Amino acid sequence: MTQQIQNLANEPRMLQERVKFLLDYRWRGNQREMARDLSVSQGLISKIVNGVQGPGKRFLHALARQTGVNAEWVLGGVG
Repeated sequence: MTQQIQNLANEPRMLQERVKFLLDYRWRGNQREMARDLSVSQGLISKIVNGVQGPGKRFLHALARQTGVNAEWVLGGVG
């Protein structure tokens, strides 16, 4: 999984879209709930979904560990 995260610099827009999808699907669009579950700030979620900032390693690891979230899909778009 670490290698997959390191290779993600080439596809920041795709990651942003997957985060947006999970926000809407898993957290019903609630950034505060997503932030709480991932132990990050709501501001970070907002920056990622609005394309201001890309998701970092810690964020991606936390997202991939969530129940019902396919780590391979989050990190590589497969699955």
